[in-house]
Amino acid sequence: EKGCNMEFPMEDVEPGINAYLGLKIKVFGEQQYPDGSSPEFEVTIGKGEGAMEYGLDVDSQDSKNIQILKVADGAFKKYNEQVKPPLQVIQSDFIVSVNGVTGDAVEMRKQFQADRVNLKLVRSFDTVVFLRYGKNKRHGLKFPKQVKNNMLVVMEIGDGYIKEHNDKCEDESQ
Repeated sequence: EKGCNMEFPMEDVEPGINAYLGLKIKVFGEQQYPDGSSPEFEVTIGKGEGAMEYGLDVDSQDSKNIQILKVADGAFKKYNEQVKPPLQVIQSDFIVSVNGVTGDAVEMRKQFQADRVNLKLVRSFDTVVFLRYGKNKRHGLKFPKQVKNNMLVVMEIGDGYIKEHNDKCEDESQ
């Protein structure tokens, strides 16, 4: 009687689409839902055993991290077939470290020339925030010049009502 806080893969979706159903269930009488999967996780994968490539289509539009656009045939697809959904490497995950290299997407991408990589990943998430702001006030967000996938990456939070909101919040709610 622990309850549930997980994502389950959905079946019967269009080819090439991975859809998940998030489900939270708390046990009767409990005040809180159980903890869900960590948004940060680590994976070590090697090429070989039938996978000559890693099989990731990626983008590094913020030049600091690498975003996964697609998991194609290769070592990561084989890995995903062997682990539960919370540990799978999926589209929209962010790679924040490769073999200990962080903060430089070009240098992180070079690490994929090795036969084995250790990745630290952060799972993206959807969130909605409603803010009230005055007329002619700027949000202060900087976006890439061209969106390359189904996710809008915030490159920088500058002066504006978003920064003002974040400055008043606890770290987790920014």
